[in-house]
Amino acid sequence: MSDTLIEIPPGFTPLRFRSAYLGFLGPFYEALRDGQAIVGLPLEEKHMNLRAMAHGGVLATLADVTLSFTLVTADTSLQAVSTVSLTTDFLGTAKLGNWVEGSGTIDRMGGNLAFVHGKITSNGVPVATMSGVFKLYWPE
Repeated sequence: MSDTLIEIPPGFTPLRFRSAYLGFLGPFYEALRDGQAIVGLPLEEKHMNLRAMAHGGVLATLADVTLSFTLVTADTSLQAVSTVSLTTDFLGTAKLGNWVEGSGTIDRMGGNLAFVHGKITSNGVPVATMSGVFKLYWPE
């Protein structure tokens, strides 16, 4: 059922940041909503755990991608970011065919570190919160 057609909400385009892992786990999508970076993922069979809910690892990856994307969208002069720490708290479940999306807010960004928090929703209902610390890489 991995070819399930899930409608992608208007305004979303394929995520411009790619890696082999994200390609395997995706497809991820990005959008700006009221100036805020949003990352979305249509849940397919490959994203499900044994209880037919989105696997926590999938949501944790979405959390990491969302918080990273929040930073590089806020400051386009950043060369890259890497995760120092990531905390996810699961509030609910997401099921096959749901659209999940994450959004983040920067708490502090300066020097070589940034602190960010956010949330993930499934069809508009909160399913996780997250916070992270990221190392910032600037062009030399």
